Amino acid sequence: RKTERCLLRKMQAFFLTTGAWENIGGTFLKNRVKYTIVYNEFGRIRRYSKRKVDTCMNRKLTELLDKLEYEQVCGKTEREITAVVYDSRKVIPGCLFICINGANFDGHDFAAQVAAQGAGVLVVQKDVELPADADVTVIKVADTRYAMAFISAAWFGHPAEKLKVIGITGTKGKTTTTYLVKSIMENAGYKVGLAGTIEVIIGGEQIQSNNTTPEAYMLKEYIARVEDAGKDTVSRGAC
Repeated sequence: RKTERCLLRKMQAFFLTTGAWENIGGTFLKNRVKYTIVYNEFGRIRRYSKRKVDTCMNRKLTELLDKLEYEQVCGKTEREITAVVYDSRKVIPGCLFICINGANFDGHDFAAQVAAQGAGVLVVQKDVELPADADVTVIKVADTRYAMAFISAAWFGHPAEKLKVIGITGTKGKTTTTYLVKSIMENAGYKVGLAGTIEVIIGGEQIQSNNTTPEAYMLKEYIARVEDAGKDTVSRGAC
C-alpha cells in the first residue's frame, strides 16, 4: 500500500503539471489496473481505489448503437470504439464522443476539435461543421443525453440487466429510503450497492457524489463496479 501511494503521488505530480488531471481527482491506468484518486481541500490524497480492467475492452460501434434510432450522416459504422467520452478534455484516438448540450458548454461546439484529436465517432443532435478531410463517423440522434444512456449501458455490457435494481423517486426522502432499502436487503441476505444523491457505496468504498443526478455514463460505470464487486442488488435514488 505504501508503494501504491508513492506511485499515486508521482502520477498526481505528472498529471497536475501537464494539466491532464482534474485538480479534484482523476484516473490512471497502469498494468491493467485503473486507479481512481480523490483529493482533500489541501491537495493531498484523501482516498483512492483500484480496479482491474480489460484494456482491450473495445466495442464495435454497431453494438453501441444497437437499441438506438439514428441517422448515419457520414462515415462508416464498421469501427472499433476505444472509449465513450462526453468531455472534450478526455478525448483519445478512436473514441466515441457524445456532444452534450450542457448548462455552460455545448459539446457540438467542440466537434471539429475532437475530430482533430482523433475521435472516431461523433454522436450529435444537430448539424456540426467538420474539416473536409476528417476521418470521422457522424451519428445523429434526437437527443444526445438520452442516447448516452443506451450507449453507456452497451459499453459496460448492460450491467443493470445482471442485477436487481431498486429505483426510488419522489420529492423528499429519496436518500433516506435508499439507505433503508440497502439495510433491509442486506439483512435479508442480499449483497447491496448504493447509488444515492449524496454518495455511492460499493462494498467498503464510499464515493462522494458531485451531482445529485450523475450523467448516464457515470451511473452505468457505478453499476458495473457494483457488479464487479460481487453485489447482486443496487439501490438508486433519482431526482
